[in-house]
This record gives sequence, C-alpha cells and structure tokens, in this order.
Amino acid sequence: MREKIEALLSGNEEARRFFLEEIKKVALQSKVEHFLRTRLGDDYAEEVLSDLILKFIIMREVLLKKERITRSYVRKVIRSCLVDTVNREGKISTVSINNPVNPHEEGWVESFEDLLGKEEDKDLRIQAEELFDVIMSLLSEKDKDTLCYYLNTEIYDRNVEVKGMSKDALYKRWERLKKKIREKLTFVPTEEEFRIFAERFLSEVCAERGYK
Repeated sequence: MREKIEALLSGNEEARRFFLEEIKKVALQSKVEHFLRTRLGDDYAEEVLSDLILKFIIMREVLLKKERITRSYVRKVIRSCLVDTVNREGKISTVSINNPVNPHEEGWVESFEDLLGKEEDKDLRIQAEELFDVIMSLLSEKDKDTLCYYLNTEIYDRNVEVKGMSKDALYKRWERLKKKIREKLTFVPTEEEFRIFAERFLSEVCAERGYK
C-alpha cells in the first residue's frame, strides 16, 4: 500500500481511482453511504479523498517509518476521514432518523463511532489471524514446543517443562525461531495483535500438546 499512497500523493490517476473505490467500500461497510450521498451527492467520495490526501501528507513522516502499510490500516485512516466528514455535515442522529441502522432493543441506534469501533475490531482480528497463519506455516513440531515454552514462561510467567530439552537448548532454539519469524513476517504486529495471537496459540496448540 505504500506505493499506492506515494502514487496518490504524486497525482497518479490510477491511484486516485483506487482510493475513491476504497472510500466507497468503507462508507458502505460503515453504513454512512446513504447519509453522505444525501448531503454531498454522488461525488461524496471526492470530498473524502481530499481529506484523505491531506491526512496522508500530514502523516507522511510516520508512514515512512512503518515497515508495512496494510489495507486494513489504510481503511482505518479512511474511516477517520469519514468521521470528520460526518461531523462536519451533521450529527449521526440525522442518519438514525432517516435511515436507522442496527437498532438496540430499547430503540436506540448505534452511533457512527460505535460502528467505527466494530470495524476496527474486525481489522484487528484479521491482522491477528494473518499473524497466526504466517507463524503456523513456519513452525516445525519442535518449534511449536519452543514457542509454547516461551509464551508460558516469558509472557505469562508460568512454569512449564519441555520433555527432552534443557533450558539452554530451548533458549538456543528460541533465538533461531525468533530470527526465522522476523525474516519471514512482512509486518511488525502490534501489542494487541500479538496478544490475540498468543492467546489463540496457547489455547489451540499448546493446550493440545499438554501445556496447560
């Protein structure tokens, strides 16, 4: 996505069309497309894109430091632009009256910020699943034991033993495994992404292997 952002900022028309489509998809998923079309017309994505370009320019230094820019990250930025646009054009209650979405039993309607939070949770789960799949594809059976040992002892401070391997051998295996994961992983997981991965690995892999 880094190349697409750079292309957008340099005025590339193909990149511009790509981000316009992304804006429309996110608006549809976030259930504010009807509101934006009503207030701004069918070209609402153009206005949101202007905000997005400005935000990318402001964030340029931060973006350059990121090892990998994922589509889910870009969509978070787009949703923040949608929040800004919605707040400029009117309160989300206007949307609720004319086009109710996700009503609670009591009759209240979730705000756009609530919907945004749910989308961010969805992005987080997707990233954590990707992290799990990538790491699982790299692990041998002994690697799984090594990672179970590491997660239990270093992260959760639990005392576990791996049959047939001393602590010194486990430490050496962990150093090799850590290097392998670092070389193969194309992005740096956030603390929350790693937490979700660790909990899933402990429950699905380690518990099955007898590390409880």
